[in-house]
Amino acid sequence: MDLGIKTFAVMSNGEKAESPSYKKLDRKVRKLQRKLARQPKDSKRRNVTRIEI
Repeated sequence: MDLGIKTFAVMSNGEKAESPSYKKLDRKVRKLQRKLARQPKDSKRRNVTRIEI
């Protein structure tokens, strides 16, 4: 997926749909990935962290 595009789609009547901002979601995913990487494998807390996404 290319997140750098400005126009998400152009309709047949010329109307343009702007690209949604994934900045906030991207930050959340990166934070949860770091948290998940620190958890011991097969731990209950790791499974809870995986479900939060």
